[in-house]
Amino acid sequence: VDTARSGGAEALLLEVADDNQAALALYRGHGFVGAGVRRDYYRRADGNRDAIVLRRSLISDTSSGK
Repeated sequence: VDTARSGGAEALLLEVADDNQAALALYRGHGFVGAGVRRDYYRRADGNRDAIVLRRSLISDTSSGK
């Protein structure tokens, strides 16, 4: 977060498989919010999974305590 912010980034985006509850909880706990869905993003032998797109604003963001 600090590196992205110091480089001028205004937001971070990432994708998480919709069935990865641990990762979703981790990222949401760090200020990421839902920004969209990429249908069938992850191709797996047991079936495709959607990706949840998460976004965290870096503008006026003080949630990291830094």
